[in-house]
Amino acid sequence: MEQQYCCCIERYLGCLIVVFVVIIETFLALPVHTAWDTVSNTILGVISGTALIVGVYQSNKSFVLAYLGVQVVQCTALLVASISTFVKSSRYFEMPFCLNHASQGGLEVLGWMYMIFFILNTYFWLRVYQLYQIFDEYSNIPSLFSAPSNDK
Repeated sequence: MEQQYCCCIERYLGCLIVVFVVIIETFLALPVHTAWDTVSNTILGVISGTALIVGVYQSNKSFVLAYLGVQVVQCTALLVASISTFVKSSRYFEMPFCLNHASQGGLEVLGWMYMIFFILNTYFWLRVYQLYQIFDEYSNIPSLFSAPSNDK
């Protein structure tokens, strides 16, 4: 079996890049608005990123499956949060400055960030699902983490 590639990158390395992007993106919305949506996104992102990095590093299919399951929940939460944030920004009334509330522009930016994260995480989910489908065959191929074998 030939090595599989995702976006011109070997799949294992691609999955590691996905892990870091998912974990970093979860913390991007925290400075804008701290509420249920950003906190749940952060928790789900860290859980899914950890599951994927353990699954890829240890060649453990069950952790990759855990990533896929948590990502379905996170993508759903991102879509709901995006819609909710757009509704909040459209109903926004001028309120006195308060540290717990984002401005209308901040809410609109947050809504678009959630929508972009939703699309990005859906794409990542599809790429990791392709790895999951061939994981049994693919885990036998030497990768970045395998020590070179001296079998002759």
